[in-house]
Amino acid sequence: LFLYHIGDECMNVGASIFFGSIISALVTAIGTIFLQGEINLSAANEVMTAWVKPLVYAVSGMFIFSGLFFTYFLPLYPYFVFIFGFIGWLIIIIEAVIAMPLVALGLTHPEGHEMLGKSDQAVMLLLGVFLRPVLMIMGLVIAVVLSFVSYRMVIYCFGALLQGLFQAHAPTTISTAGNAVAAGVATQLNFGFDGSFWGSLLQLLVVTPILFMIFCSLIYAVTTKCYQLIFILPDSVLNWIGAPQQP
Repeated sequence: LFLYHIGDECMNVGASIFFGSIISALVTAIGTIFLQGEINLSAANEVMTAWVKPLVYAVSGMFIFSGLFFTYFLPLYPYFVFIFGFIGWLIIIIEAVIAMPLVALGLTHPEGHEMLGKSDQAVMLLLGVFLRPVLMIMGLVIAVVLSFVSYRMVIYCFGALLQGLFQAHAPTTISTAGNAVAAGVATQLNFGFDGSFWGSLLQLLVVTPILFMIFCSLIYAVTTKCYQLIFILPDSVLNWIGAPQQP
């Protein structure tokens, strides 16, 4: 929920920058048309628009991307991984059904035969067909718990980093009040560059969206690492009992 609210705020900021720049450009263009009889400002308006437009697109794009990531992609990622793992399990079932006649021939000579061979590997694969869905659900539940712990640690540490780097009078250690202190620093980004106007403008237009992009990449890496348990846990457990590896 915390990351969802961050994404919602990022989308609001990005939309405000994008549509606000459009409204400002329209107002400036209309004013230029009315003042063209006295002062020709069209050339200056075009130059200013050419300089400002790429920056507005980049900043609003980074904010909107961060918002979409936290608001929509992050909650859906576990569903994506689990549904693809489920489809992979169905494919394994189809393979097992097709291979069963040949496995039955191998079972007639369990100690091996020149043509039929051994059936030990087939029995382990068949055991994996029944164990995989249970292990996938266990991996999902464990991944949810692990992601909660990982998110708290990442938010706390990232907030402490921002507090130590950018606050004018940052303490040497962050308060033990928990995630609220660090998360508040991470979301508000209450820092400045010597209190100057241009430094504050640079902070708003460049540093803040870049920090959100770094935060997005960090959360994405943690999320993918945690929810790999959905398909890594079945493979690892089956490997422990001697089943052959499957991609």
